[in-house]
Amino acid sequence: MVLAGSLLGFAPSSAATTTTTACVTTKTGAIRILLKGTCKAKIEKKISWKSNGVRGIQGVQGIQGIQGIQGAQGLTGAPGATGAAGVNGNTIWYGTVAPAANIGVAGDFYVNTVTNFWFGPKTTVWPAGISLVGPAGAAGINGSTGATGPAGPAGPAGPAGATGPAGPAGASGATGAPGQSGYSSLWFTPADLLYGRGSDTSTVASVRIGDYDEEVLDIDQDQTKFFWRGVPKGWGSATSTTWKIFWTTDGVGAKVGFDLYTASGTVGARISPDLVPGCNVGCSSSNQIDPLPAGTMNVTTITLNNTEGAPGEITEGGIFHIGFARGSYLYEGGSTFTADGLYQGKVYIFGMSVVANF
Repeated sequence: MVLAGSLLGFAPSSAATTTTTACVTTKTGAIRILLKGTCKAKIEKKISWKSNGVRGIQGVQGIQGIQGIQGAQGLTGAPGATGAAGVNGNTIWYGTVAPAANIGVAGDFYVNTVTNFWFGPKTTVWPAGISLVGPAGAAGINGSTGATGPAGPAGPAGPAGATGPAGPAGASGATGAPGQSGYSSLWFTPADLLYGRGSDTSTVASVRIGDYDEEVLDIDQDQTKFFWRGVPKGWGSATSTTWKIFWTTDGVGAKVGFDLYTASGTVGARISPDLVPGCNVGCSSSNQIDPLPAGTMNVTTITLNNTEGAPGEITEGGIFHIGFARGSYLYEGGSTFTADGLYQGKVYIFGMSVVANF
């Protein structure tokens, strides 16, 4: 279909060309349209120009045509030639020893993971490695001590510690009424050991231990010391009693023996001298040398079994009789005694303790 003219029914106007003449004043540049005549000589210059007439109105755009049918797809081109093979890449190897000569190719690298050494690149051989660990830095300057932090919360209670060693024997306690003592241990002072009989002339004296004077009992040989207390409560069921005698001598290398035995009975009952003394091997101190160093003393330990019906049995509620003597014969056990070797000089007793064993 062909469209003639415009959709408005008229053709666009054509533009007419018009020539315009003017005079320009040379001194001021003012322009004067010259409709007739000529420009003034000497003060004006003639100029002229052409101009078109008014353009007509633009016509309305025509309707878009129908899209044409798509053409057939072109033929596929032939594949190109295979390119040349690329250069092989390089490898970083690792191990716990230096690289062997047969590992890797030229350009490869290697890391020893034990020594932290770096090898490579390889040529025909591996070059010497370099350490990946730098030298130690210089020691830094110690900073100033910080302020004490707040106390932390109390930790949980720790486990109970091991039982400590036995402390020194305490001072003598007050004498309890017969059969009413509640002590599990007793301490007898030198004054307690003075209750004797017959021709016993043992007396309380003083010896110097270290820098102080200690009250002691200067005990006679073969003289039995009697002292008594009510049987401590519950001691009738004890399996044994352990006695410790604290003593020293004025001799050198003195060997001393003691006799110790117990019995229960009524008030005033005699302790039989025929009871087997409670000495044991610890009764003698043949390995202890006197005079002792300042502030020390010998300790002899004797254990007496508390067997029902046997001599020395401790009976609940009875009178606790203790027989103690410095012997002239060393008791060797059973019915064996040694007459020789015991010290004949002075023996000083600091005191005696006893503990019941259950």
